[in-house]
Amino acid sequence: MLDVDDDIWQDVGLDDEYNGEVPWWLGDKEVRSGIQAVLQRDRCCEEELRLRKECCNLQQWFMEEWVCIKAAWAAAGEHLVIPCRKLLMFLLSL
Repeated sequence: MLDVDDDIWQDVGLDDEYNGEVPWWLGDKEVRSGIQAVLQRDRCCEEELRLRKECCNLQQWFMEEWVCIKAAWAAAGEHLVIPCRKLLMFLLSL
């Protein structure tokens, strides 16, 4: 993964129009810090989106499990009440 400070970005003098001035992104510490901050913010936004999707997936999984256990409980009769109750309590403890 390329870092802001990697040598690949050191393209000063690669074109014919180089006038001796160092580009801001290369010579100005504040600009480099700003670039790093923007990149970090972008990664945080990507991570937040990933976590939101994971939260939705977990909620969907929980709802499906809950419905299945409740259906099994209703169909099982009295002799499976305790195992179904234990499963429900397990799900609630997650």
